[in-house]
Amino acid sequence: MRIYCGKKPETENSPLGSRVVWELLSSVKNPDKHEIFFDNFFSSHKLLTELSEKNFKATSTIRDNRTGRCPLKSPKEAKKWQRGNFDYRSEGQVYICRWKDSAVVTISSNYVTHEPVTQTKRFCRAQKRKLIFVNQIL
Repeated sequence: MRIYCGKKPETENSPLGSRVVWELLSSVKNPDKHEIFFDNFFSSHKLLTELSEKNFKATSTIRDNRTGRCPLKSPKEAKKWQRGNFDYRSEGQVYICRWKDSAVVTISSNYVTHEPVTQTKRFCRAQKRKLIFVNQIL
């Protein structure tokens, strides 16, 4: 845990979220034995690539403007999808998936993908329970 101690002078070009992640990971001795999960405040395509190069396994939600121009379907288009539909891309190092649940969620990982696609029951007000497809990483 890192307690907020006030603003520090800008000494690096990296975003605050990336700096926080790297600072928290600085004490990890064996990165290949850990899996890191964080939310979209900290995440970016660049950070996931850097973590992969240092053998850290990372998965996170990711904001649309931090996907490294990944050519996924737009969130506006994804809102029209049926619940359970998804679109994904990977350049080999980082995998990014946009998934429609009750809202549109974008997830990124440097070590897992959507395979295997499985089925699960999700709550749906209209039908009480509805069988839909979901990603393994969700």
